[in-house]
Amino acid sequence: MYKGKKATIEILKSDDSVLGSSKTNGKYLVREYVDGVEMGGGFHKYLHDAVNHVENYQNPFIDEF
Repeated sequence: MYKGKKATIEILKSDDSVLGSSKTNGKYLVREYVDGVEMGGGFHKYLHDAVNHVENYQNPFIDEF
């Protein structure tokens, strides 16, 4: 069954460790999934940038990702 592209936003706390690093490039972590399998993501300093990332990633008319 095809589930397509999905992305989530996680809000990180200052003491959260991600991928073994205690310091990240932003407070918001976007995780990208294809058919339920995590395939990538990115960090963003601002929520509106994270939301834009998710919208662009999930948009079937944009072939950028």
